Amino acid sequence: MKNNKIEAIVFDLAGTLIDFGSLAPSKVLIHIFNKIGIPISRKEAIGPMGIEKRAHISQLINTKKINLQWKKKYKKKPSKNDIDKLFKLFNPELKKIIKKHSKFISGSKRTIEFIKKKN
Repeated sequence: MKNNKIEAIVFDLAGTLIDFGSLAPSKVLIHIFNKIGIPISRKEAIGPMGIEKRAHISQLINTKKINLQWKKKYKKKPSKNDIDKLFKLFNPELKKIIKKHSKFISGSKRTIEFIKKKN
């Protein structure tokens, strides 16, 4: 490797630079599942945190507990279409509350300034 200069740094915002505990996405997940009559806990909501949200919803819906609740309520297994419908609800709800949870995590501003100084 001739060039060892770092050219880019990519951060996942929620829980990394802002929103300690990923409150915004977990609250939205709880809300959208409640909206369809499937209550989930915060512990369940944050289980697969850190992955893309459609995949996150898919993992949640396929956990044993949530899957059983789904089958009991809807008399069928959750489908790809069901996951798509939940995912479509996610971003509009997130936009409603994201500002409330967009405070920098302690140390993240210093980290960004350090990176800027190093070019």
